Amino acid sequence: MFGMNDPLAPRHALPTHLIRFPWVAVTAVLLAVLAWMLYTPSTSSSGGIIASIVDALLGWLPGSSSPTDPGFDKIAHATGFAAVTAAALLSGWSWPWVIGLSAAHAVISEVIQWQFIPGRTGDPLDAAVDIAGILVAWTIVALQVRNQDE
Repeated sequence: MFGMNDPLAPRHALPTHLIRFPWVAVTAVLLAVLAWMLYTPSTSSSGGIIASIVDALLGWLPGSSSPTDPGFDKIAHATGFAAVTAAALLSGWSWPWVIGLSAAHAVISEVIQWQFIPGRTGDPLDAAVDIAGILVAWTIVALQVRNQDE
């Protein structure tokens, strides 16, 4: 469709043969899970299913691991954004686009929660923790790719 030197070729995309499509699928699934976590209205019944699943999966870990424990929300935010970012980077997409869109989503998601999602509040600290997770994922993937190239 587009040649390598075509001025109309999208600058954010790698040639198709370099994209790792299994990682694209992982990115899509993780983004859907993250969106569900971020944009589900908070009611007395919501979160019950997630809380039960997380308690069952993490209950065997020592220390604080329940969704009702202080700080768990921040861990979930950082981990969610880190997972999506890492998968997107591993797919072969351009890192400036991945990091930029991930950071924009972190900030915009808090505004959306604050303005439009019943029972949810936007928290600037959540956005900061999201961006920290994005940067941690970027660092880990960059180190992994560098080590593979050596």
